[in-house]
Amino acid sequence: MRTGKPSNRSSGSAYLLLLLLLSSLTMAASQGVRLGEASQRFEAERALIQIGMTYQRALKSYAQHGGGYPPTLNDLLRDPRTPGIVRHLRRLQSDPLCGCPWGVLRNESGGIIAVFSQARGTPLRQIGWEPELAHFDDARSYADWEFGFRRRP
Repeated sequence: MRTGKPSNRSSGSAYLLLLLLLSSLTMAASQGVRLGEASQRFEAERALIQIGMTYQRALKSYAQHGGGYPPTLNDLLRDPRTPGIVRHLRRLQSDPLCGCPWGVLRNESGGIIAVFSQARGTPLRQIGWEPELAHFDDARSYADWEFGFRRRP
């Protein structure tokens, strides 16, 4: 005997399908966000390497131009050892990963021999470096990425 009321079976399965669709969309969106974050971090790592190599070349130029290492990074902007204007670096740039100043590695006499990132985290890129950056292989942190110049005895 029919009472004239619609069956609830069809509306229950539609509700279940809607929940499954929403959960699938949520999972896809979260994967998209993760991919976007990884892509953004990869680009920041590329910028870090590019800026770090600029510092490395400037430190090498400073050491080769008059010997020794700069006591401050500002000395790379205008070398105080010469009467004329000698610039090894155009401008100081912050670390693109954290927006903070670079960490500096000093030798025993206080000269800066390398800069490194103070960003936290493990680098995405772990292997396949060019020969001049081969020491970056299997780095556990960005601080292990040192950009510098050491004179060979």
